[in-house]
Formats: sequence, structure tokens, C-alpha cells
Amino acid sequence: MTPGRTSRWLVVAVYAGMIFWLSHQTDLSVPAPVVLNDKICHGVEYAGFTTTLAMALAAGGSPLVLTRAASLAILCGLSDEYHQRFVPGRDSDLADVAADAVGTGSACLALAVYRRRRRV
Repeated sequence: MTPGRTSRWLVVAVYAGMIFWLSHQTDLSVPAPVVLNDKICHGVEYAGFTTTLAMALAAGGSPLVLTRAASLAILCGLSDEYHQRFVPGRDSDLADVAADAVGTGSACLALAVYRRRRRV
């Protein structure tokens, strides 16, 4: 693996580790002035994760970059929700997986548009 590819996969590993760490917290309350919608947070989190995956996969020259990035991100979202079943104070919610998938799809759409415009 070249240094560029290695550093891209390192970013993916750190991002995935952050997701796992956040999922393992028993209480994720935010300060009162900050109003965050849980589903929006999931979508933004997984849009970023999908983008890092796509960048790492693109370094390998795969023609199916977005499909693979989306598949990996959604699998991580499913495993994340499964993991939360075992964390006290947390629950597993398929609506969170749906929000993850919406974020993933949004990132893939934005990346596809960006790639298309870049070619033209």
C-alpha cells in the first residue's frame, strides 16, 4: 500500500473508531443551548464516514467506489446499532440505521455529481 492509500485508510479507521466510541457512551446529552436532532446527527455522521470510505476506495482505482463505500457504511451502521444493544442506557433503533442510510445516500449523490461535473 502506498503512503497516500495508507493515510486515507487511517482516516477511515479513526472515523470508525470515533463512531464506535460515541456509540459506547452511556449518556450523550448535549448542553441545553445546543438543540440537535438525533436523526440529523446520524445522517451527517454517516455522510462523512461514507465520504472517507469513498476517498480511501478511490485510491485503489475501483470502478464501484460509491457502491462499495455505501455498502460498507451501511454495514457499519447496522453493526453500530447491534453494538448499542449491549451498552447500558442505549438502545438499538432501526430508524437510526435508516438515518445513517440517508446520510450515506446523500454523500454518494453529492460525490457522484461532483465526479460527473469534474469530468465535463
